[in-house]
Amino acid sequence: MTGTRQHTAKPSARAEAARERLIDAAAEIFLEHGFGMATVDVIAHHAKASKKTLYSHFAGKEEIFIAAVERLCQRTLAPLHQLDIQGDDPETLLVEFGTRLLAQVLAPEAIALHRVAISEATRFPDLARLFYRTGPATIQRILSERLAVLRDSGRLRLDDPGQIASLFIQMVLGEAQRKTVLAVAGVPTANEARRHASAVARLLLRALPNDCGGLERDDFRSNHPATEAVEAEAKQTGGLRPARDKQNAQSPMRPNRIGL
Repeated sequence: MTGTRQHTAKPSARAEAARERLIDAAAEIFLEHGFGMATVDVIAHHAKASKKTLYSHFAGKEEIFIAAVERLCQRTLAPLHQLDIQGDDPETLLVEFGTRLLAQVLAPEAIALHRVAISEATRFPDLARLFYRTGPATIQRILSERLAVLRDSGRLRLDDPGQIASLFIQMVLGEAQRKTVLAVAGVPTANEARRHASAVARLLLRALPNDCGGLERDDFRSNHPATEAVEAEAKQTGGLRPARDKQNAQSPMRPNRIGL
């Protein structure tokens, strides 16, 4: 008795192209209307395809939403995956990663997806978990793996690369992402993003052991000319600020464009 072997037909180039158009169309519709308000009819129309074609590729709206979120996250995170840092300098890695992170995560498409995920999270928790897994969690994993390599090579002394990656990402994005999501501030320029990422990198590295990637106190002082004057004044006043600074202390700090 001979058995029969079943073959899964490989999608034709035409069918694959139709699927790609549907995913791209779905991404645009979901970003504009959210998951709850989007319909398969609108998605199919936007992709210039029939509902029959849509259902031949996807079981329903939720499945095409999953494909759209994965596509959007892939586009956003591609530059982070492709980051190629020559050498093994921890500060260089963090600055380059942080600069790209700000550029990608604060881009209009990424911000729109973030808003959709937040607005739909309580009604569609599975979709929120999908967004977190393919977006924020993946970002942390990328940086964590890079930091683990530096730890294993002796350039950083870390107990938990994942924790350090999480702290760095939150410090870099923080207020900048919050203001952009709320549309109360614009996206920082490339120079502003680099300066902010550099400041966060140096602050974080100073908290690590100095013999494995942490910045020495003198290294920090050399890039901050005001530090010596502040320390000299502190010695003269026993560590207290003079009374003439009381007015300044009561005035709110003027934030820069990045929100610090």
